[in-house]
Amino acid sequence: AEVDWDDSFREQHFSVRLDYLIYPPLLSVAPESLYLGQPAELTVTGSWLQDGLEITIPGEGVEIVDVDVESEESVVLTVQVAMDAPTGPRDIVVDNYPGTEGFTATLEDAVSVVQPAPPDVTGLSPESGEPGEQLVVRVDGNHFLSEDEVLFGCPEVTIIRTDWYDERTIYLHVDIDADADEKLCDVTVTDAWDVSSTLNDGFAIAVDEGPDADAEADGDGGMEIKGGSCGC
Repeated sequence: AEVDWDDSFREQHFSVRLDYLIYPPLLSVAPESLYLGQPAELTVTGSWLQDGLEITIPGEGVEIVDVDVESEESVVLTVQVAMDAPTGPRDIVVDNYPGTEGFTATLEDAVSVVQPAPPDVTGLSPESGEPGEQLVVRVDGNHFLSEDEVLFGCPEVTIIRTDWYDERTIYLHVDIDADADEKLCDVTVTDAWDVSSTLNDGFAIAVDEGPDADAEADGDGGMEIKGGSCGC
């Protein structure tokens, strides 16, 4: 407070400035699931959320990469979840005035760290290849992650390179042995937690034998005329 004495020194005038510190009620967060090994964007809603606030998600394995206060009612968090983060519910804690006690709000069990859905292989394209051929095979399915491992059940098929495209598509650059026999091969996708999905007999090594060796054609239609007497 500032004191201003008048000329008579008999009266005093006070000017006072009050700063209001506001407690931030929290309402919700979306989405409510954080997947192991994956980035995520969380929207926290509430009231009187202030620029310069501090947000934490207690526990190991969840890192807040960026905080964007869009308004007094909404904050967007960019987070990264470690592959080995403990699973289970997590609180979200908002401190409107870091360093000042009494203005912290907690949304209990706001999000849960969970293991991603297991991979699900549904098809290949193309579904076959010939001995000695190098080709690109598209693996179709669901819940694919960049850490997933793909294997062919036939040792004659070698994966040269794996390109994860998105959660529904993986591209494989494969090489088929030149002396491979005709057979059917399983194709398996395994995630980082050893959960697998197998497409049984999903890929065929097809041997092209060329034209039918038994099909012969000659000028007389294949009829042989033997010489002899008509008996006349």
